Amino acid sequence: MIPIAVSSAKCWPRKAFIKTPGIVDFSIGKPIPSIGRKPDELMREVEAWIEAEMHRLDPEAYADSGAALTEPRRV
Repeated sequence: MIPIAVSSAKCWPRKAFIKTPGIVDFSIGKPIPSIGRKPDELMREVEAWIEAEMHRLDPEAYADSGAALTEPRRV
């Protein structure tokens, strides 16, 4: 499984009709082996990677939680 994090919510908010122009950052992670693993275990690892990567890509979106990790970088 290859995890992907996308910051498109900055331009295309969830359930919003109007889209705004902007830059969408994305990050493609290293493959996560899935053979012989339980689905819930695999999904927890993938979700954890995506969540951490989203904090890195779009720290402003997580500013209220105090969990921003680093500045975003362009990929």
